[in-house]
Amino acid sequence: MSAWDMKPFENDSACDWVYDLQKSGLKIIEDTFTWEKEDDEYLDSSFGSEIIAAAEVLYGIKNGPREGVPDEVLAEIRKYEPNQAEYLYNKCVKAIDRVIGEDSELFDLWEETGENFEVWLNDVKELKEGL
Repeated sequence: MSAWDMKPFENDSACDWVYDLQKSGLKIIEDTFTWEKEDDEYLDSSFGSEIIAAAEVLYGIKNGPREGVPDEVLAEIRKYEPNQAEYLYNKCVKAIDRVIGEDSELFDLWEETGENFEVWLNDVKELKEGL
């Protein structure tokens, strides 16, 4: 049974990604923003979920964690000072733009939900603005 809900870590892809975060730290965040797909290809929802999870971690490093971040992610956020992740902030913003732009399966799936779409989109935009 798979999980899929409103918050960045309430889906299977992001939960799996957290395991890699615990092993690899900032390296997995950097790798998350480096995808092999061409800009004009459809972005898979699982990859979009990983980008949002990585953005949540970077937001937490830069600004302090937002409400609802799981304990294991909080532990990772607390390992870093904002300047240690600074080189990732612009990459993250570009990746978020990809998730909330055309040819993004995650965007399309949330848009189909109707009323929850605006809540999700505003949450993602808040992440982007914080970076």
